Amino acid sequence: MKLKKSFIFIFFFGIIPFSTKSQTKKIDDFNIEKIELFKGSNNDSLLFYSRRLQKSSDKCLSIRGEINEVYSIYLTSNYHLSEKKAKDILEELNDQKPICFRILKIQILNRLFWIKKNQNDYAEAFNYLLEAEEVLKTLKELKEYYFTNRINIKMQIALIKMILGYNLEARTILKKSLSDYKLFFKNNEKEQVHYSKILNHTSFNNLIGETYLNSRENNNTTMLDSASFYFNKAYQFAKEFTPPHKNSETLYQLKEAEVLIKKEKFYEAISLTNKYSKNAKEYNTTQKINYLKAVSFYKLNRKDSAFLFSNNYLKGFIKSNYYQTYVHSIYDILTNLYFEDNKIDSAFKYSKLTLKELNYINKRKNKVNQPHYLYDFKKATELNQAILKSENKNQNSFVLTILILGILLIILMLFFINKAKKSSLRIIEMNKQLDKKESTPKKEYNIDKKLEDEILQSLKELETSKDFLKTDFSINMLAKKLNTNKTYISYIVNKAKNQSFTQYLTEVRINYLINQLKEDKNFRNYTIKALAQEIGYTNASAFTRVFKIYKGVTPSEYIKSLENDTN
Repeated sequence: MKLKKSFIFIFFFGIIPFSTKSQTKKIDDFNIEKIELFKGSNNDSLLFYSRRLQKSSDKCLSIRGEINEVYSIYLTSNYHLSEKKAKDILEELNDQKPICFRILKIQILNRLFWIKKNQNDYAEAFNYLLEAEEVLKTLKELKEYYFTNRINIKMQIALIKMILGYNLEARTILKKSLSDYKLFFKNNEKEQVHYSKILNHTSFNNLIGETYLNSRENNNTTMLDSASFYFNKAYQFAKEFTPPHKNSETLYQLKEAEVLIKKEKFYEAISLTNKYSKNAKEYNTTQKINYLKAVSFYKLNRKDSAFLFSNNYLKGFIKSNYYQTYVHSIYDILTNLYFEDNKIDSAFKYSKLTLKELNYINKRKNKVNQPHYLYDFKKATELNQAILKSENKNQNSFVLTILILGILLIILMLFFINKAKKSSLRIIEMNKQLDKKESTPKKEYNIDKKLEDEILQSLKELETSKDFLKTDFSINMLAKKLNTNKTYISYIVNKAKNQSFTQYLTEVRINYLINQLKEDKNFRNYTIKALAQEIGYTNASAFTRVFKIYKGVTPSEYIKSLENDTN
């Protein structure tokens, strides 16, 4: 009887912990499901279930709840509070080694990147990005997770490049990363992967659209049409979210309004912003709408409306100190409005604020330039080492193969020694005969002095024209223009310049570019590819090699030396 009671006691009290544990897991799973459901669709519900998940007995899930609370606060543009909470979480995760905590650390570092980026603190944002990349390197065994996050980091690096003005470079990274992403997940239809696909396709296409919108050639209709194309593509992907993100259409249409402003279609831009202003508070788009309307009305010379929406923007900015993105543009609009009304004191006030804000932005950009450059240099070095390692491996295999073949060859040589001697003698004799043939004197041309002078004069004119900058410019083109043949031109260039026509053309192009870099500082902001295209090269790598041969340094190093001399 005693044994029976003991058994009942053990069974009853043993099953309770199991039942409680099972119930707790159900609650945790329910809260996680709700968090994923309300991301992007209902921020209040997202915050509610994030706080519920924080009560989990599983430490990893509890911190996951905290991270989602940070995200919820971030969505309200309260960057100060979200940063404070994020840093507290990061401090808690710093000494944690399990995989779960390392994944969470990447999430919180990612959130800090976006917070600092939106605060225009690009150097700090970039540092968080690099820290996340280092943590990610420890998770290579999680193939899908590692690949997805590596792609996300590339996306963020492209964003930093966009901020620094390298839109073409950023676009190249984004398109290549998107292509790699599609290929990697081509046949993977898992539910969580499907959500990730939609999210990444939306983000990538929006950012590619931004590179076209912010391009130096943004007044070019083709560039702006490309921006619209990618914004629309992002919106089409965003429609696939389940449940739908309620703000997707509004965010897309406001991007379209930006394109319309760049196309100088201001009435259409105002009409579009009016249509999507109803839910501005809920979707946190009030400040962007104020900015878009302020710009449009100012461009239409409707001063009262421009004043109204500029001041609305500043009220929102002063009240919360959030959404700093366009504040310098608003200051600039107010400067011009007051100046046009001959209110010099107010114009001067806002002019000073404009300059202060622009200096602040430039300071932030300059601050991130060095780590950005060092990052690119490090990546190039890593790639170079990987190539060398591969080359050394191949070289070792090659050496081993040569050794084996060498041994076999020695055996064969010992066997056929007499025949080898005779063969060598015949080869030596043949080489002597070839040497005699190749020693034929260089051909001289008896060219009319007048023609020679005409060709030399044309070369001088060529150097002052810009014909040599054309991609298809060649000796054949010049010969056709002078109604002569390329052999004569080649001979005269060689005689007068002591170099081949190709060498001469290259020297003229490089000298032109060096002169432009010295006299026009805008050229120093061009990408290497753009500089190459300026002087007729289609391949940036070939251009860099040629430039280094003539100047002893790469184009980037030369531009840097010019900047240092200026400073």
